Amino acid sequence: MENSGLGLYQSLNALLEQNRTDIDAYEQAGEKYAQAERDYRKAREIETLKLKADKLPATLIPDIAKGKVSDEYYHSLSAESLVRASLERINLDKRQIDIMRETIRREYGGSV
Repeated sequence: MENSGLGLYQSLNALLEQNRTDIDAYEQAGEKYAQAERDYRKAREIETLKLKADKLPATLIPDIAKGKVSDEYYHSLSAESLVRASLERINLDKRQIDIMRETIRREYGGSV
């Protein structure tokens, strides 16, 4: 990172652009998570109804249904972890932006 005023502002602008990109990725990950969660819940409910129709004991149905739709559950968990990782990246961007702004204020006394 260049320590001139121009270099600091360019670095700040690069961080802000990265933050916008990360926010877009977060939105996309959220959409995929919502779809995966919907698919999982729908599949689990269908399986639950099938097991009820087969007269399985009520206490066993939730576990058996969850096991039979494990692929959908996996995709839901995977999508959720991507959402959480994207949010962490956005929070990291914010911290880096705050540090850069503080550096500019300290070095040049201006507001950013």
